[in-house]
Amino acid sequence: MPFNFGPAASGENIVFGSERPHVIGGLEPWVAFMKSQGIRRVCCLLPDEDDLVAEYRRAFSPSRVLHAPIGDFQYAEEQQLIGEILPFFVASDAAQEPVVAHCWAGSGRTGHVLAAWLVAARGVSIEQAPGMVVDVEGVRRNPYEAESELLTLDEVLGWVQKHVHSGSLVVRATKRVP
Repeated sequence: MPFNFGPAASGENIVFGSERPHVIGGLEPWVAFMKSQGIRRVCCLLPDEDDLVAEYRRAFSPSRVLHAPIGDFQYAEEQQLIGEILPFFVASDAAQEPVVAHCWAGSGRTGHVLAAWLVAARGVSIEQAPGMVVDVEGVRRNPYEAESELLTLDEVLGWVQKHVHSGSLVVRATKRVP
């Protein structure tokens, strides 16, 4: 699939992942492709060095774009994941507006936020979510890319589970992924 585009897991129809627009090809082909796939919202996980966020706001509208920069080979910080990224996905789900999250290659940063979505909103276990993200046909994802002695993917997904169970992250999922 172009742009390493695909759903968070097989059967998911709201939250998708992708790589960034190509530096050489420009933004227009990426935006046109995303719109052709029904994407209505964008979550950019990159620093805004190429002014992508302003372009996304023009193409999708300001209220449908979230800029949540995560460093390369790093996981989102707990507050960023729980307070910004997942609520943006929840709003997308509630409005039935498909959203694409992207980093540079659509692999590590994208992969772990997609796994977090599956845990938060689709009833997927911490153990199963990363594999479901990796197993989507035709995409390259590695939610473990930022794994280190300081922070593991299981710990990041544990934050999500903790906040869902405590009620500090309210998710009203419209469906479960099989």
